[in-house]
Amino acid sequence: MCLCISNILSFRWTEIDADIKGKTLKIINKKLITSDFSWIVMILQILSPIVFLTFVMKRDTLI
Repeated sequence: MCLCISNILSFRWTEIDADIKGKTLKIINKKLITSDFSWIVMILQILSPIVFLTFVMKRDTLI
């Protein structure tokens, strides 16, 4: 019985915590869009598959 109540309470807290973090992330994202950091993220998203592919190609040549 006691365990059940504590689980419900902890669940409520994690839910509230996640909600707060979600709101904080939204605020951060809005700030990032206006700053230069979004460009860095975009460049990383473009480069990561290229780096991955070159790594795979190199691994195949080593074998």
